[in-house]
Amino acid sequence: RNLLARFVAVLCVAAGMAAQAADRPLNVAVLENSPPMSFRDDTGRLTGFSAEIARALCEEMQVRCEFQVTLLGRLLDALAGGEFDIVYITRFGVAGHVLSHIADHASQARRIINIADLHFLRQIRDAMRAGDATLMREALTTRETEIAVLSRAELILSYSSVEQAVITSHVTTGPKAAILPWVVDPIPLRAPFAARSGIAFLGGYRHYPNVHAVQFFANEVMPLLRTRLPGVPFLVYGSNVPPEIDALASDDVIIKGFVADVAGIFDSARLVVAPLLTGAGMKGKVLDYIAHGIPSVLSPVAAEGIGIRDGGEALIA
Repeated sequence: RNLLARFVAVLCVAAGMAAQAADRPLNVAVLENSPPMSFRDDTGRLTGFSAEIARALCEEMQVRCEFQVTLLGRLLDALAGGEFDIVYITRFGVAGHVLSHIADHASQARRIINIADLHFLRQIRDAMRAGDATLMREALTTRETEIAVLSRAELILSYSSVEQAVITSHVTTGPKAAILPWVVDPIPLRAPFAARSGIAFLGGYRHYPNVHAVQFFANEVMPLLRTRLPGVPFLVYGSNVPPEIDALASDDVIIKGFVADVAGIFDSARLVVAPLLTGAGMKGKVLDYIAHGIPSVLSPVAAEGIGIRDGGEALIA
């Protein structure tokens, strides 16, 4: 957390975004119920990724921050009222909806966009894999829209050096662009390898590359494993499981679905996989796999941008 906060603080200062702490506090707005980014824990304390990074950022910049917990509609009204200094937006789709509002009613707010991943890059890869000219035309249209939106920011952040290079090649004037470190802490193993079993996959299934990955593993890889390692189960974890994933269930393809505490997965699985065929951006699940020290088998797409060495931190197949 502190490394990430220091990095963002440097970016904010470099971009002229530091608050004048002597004059007034830095106003920080976070949504009240948007886990895992911001939410209240059992004690009522505001927590979550965004909330904790904001706290660390304020500490690093040595400015006084006042948190305002709000709803999205109220947030837009507050922006129009000039209450906030910096707007940090994740994903270009969200930015496309709010940037005009910010420009029209909150021109004082400096604009940072964290792309999370490049939508058009993911779509181009989908189209290439499918050999579909219609999908490719749609991807190129998305590229035009996405680049236009990103060009309206003052700072563009990405997690992946691959996507950083793509952004730099397309957004040649205007906003600064930088890589945002994704920091995770190593987690000590709590169960010996011999006590573990099964092959696990973890993902949210509103994100279609995860659906395709599970379908691929169940339909293409499991038949081969049944001849080499009969009885080894494929355990499918994650939220918003669609019917096409439920339909894959069998004696050795077990659809576990949502789990509140993913630590239990890392304590019980012998192996984790990320057989992503398409996608973009840095994969949080892969960082979690490595942080927990679990043997991992990844596709090249899953390993992209992290600096993983095949046969070192993981196997890349």
